[in-house]
Amino acid sequence: MYIRAKKYKEFDKSQAVFEFYKNYANIVAPILKEEEYYRKGQLGLFIFIILLSIVLITILSFTDLAPFMVIVGILAGISTIFIYHNFRKRIKRRCMPLLLDAFGDITWYHDSDMISDVDLQQSELFSTYNRRANDDSFIGTYKGVIYEVSETNMFFESGSGRRKMVWPVFDGVVISFDSNKLVKNKTIITTKGDVNVRNAHPFVWLLLIGFAIQMLPFLTSISSLLDLIVSVWPYLLIIVVVAFVFNATKSRNSEVLNEIKLEDPEFEKRYKAYSSDEIEGRYLITPTFMERFRTLHTSFGTNKAKCSFYGDRVMFAISTRKNLFEIGDLFTPLTNPKQINTFLSEISAIFDLIDYFKLDEKTGV
Repeated sequence: MYIRAKKYKEFDKSQAVFEFYKNYANIVAPILKEEEYYRKGQLGLFIFIILLSIVLITILSFTDLAPFMVIVGILAGISTIFIYHNFRKRIKRRCMPLLLDAFGDITWYHDSDMISDVDLQQSELFSTYNRRANDDSFIGTYKGVIYEVSETNMFFESGSGRRKMVWPVFDGVVISFDSNKLVKNKTIITTKGDVNVRNAHPFVWLLLIGFAIQMLPFLTSISSLLDLIVSVWPYLLIIVVVAFVFNATKSRNSEVLNEIKLEDPEFEKRYKAYSSDEIEGRYLITPTFMERFRTLHTSFGTNKAKCSFYGDRVMFAISTRKNLFEIGDLFTPLTNPKQINTFLSEISAIFDLIDYFKLDEKTGV
């Protein structure tokens, strides 16, 4: 639970960039120079563990202790992963608050459910998930707009052991804003082909994957894939029907979102829009908004983005496998300013959203 302060420290973006580099040059750069010696030591340890594990596995492969090769590999993997992630956390703990000080009222959290599961569900930008891993999260204000940012990864897991299946729901950054406009209904925009929306349960996909895995052994005894499809299509039909009924029952109490047609044919080629009220949906998704939304994902280097208007909130979800908001990396010298410049660009993109979509204005989008 995070209490939002009514008072906030306002700032100008151009001035903030100046303050950012001033803090970097005077305070953060000396820290990074000091940490560079630590980085080299940790990198050396990382390489030593890898080489040692290779040598041990090679020796064990020629002895009666060959089964221990797996144990050596697991221990080496755990050790190197710990070194890598511990180094990232160390750099962030020392430098993140100092760099963020230029951006007014903003606080950084690590591995925190900054945006609640309830908010994520209400947005209907995602399908059902039962496992969530968070990395960097931020909460702050800009131009009177309160924003929450969460770098998160969502999955749906089913089964256990050899029958365990994992369905990827979302990997990227979620940005939620307070809106100066209260909408009575819900409107969402998603990239075409995204099945992980509207709180759908990935039941049908998991069933189909499990069915395909079960059918693999029979491929060698059937003359062609077409013969296999012909022989099992009734079972596939049953799976689809059961999954449809399951999802319909699960979401019967949800707000009904219908697809709405938009005026821009180029926008419709790439995105789909849904709303529980077509008139309000068209009011929100104006030609100006569509133009802004088309260029939104370029800030984070991705082609997949989605947005939801609900209540007094606006939520954006930008899919990307890139590790965002990094200050330093084990494999890159900390004295190289490239990572700092990238970090500034990613943080600034949050404020650009507020400016770009005019979220601080009382009317219009």
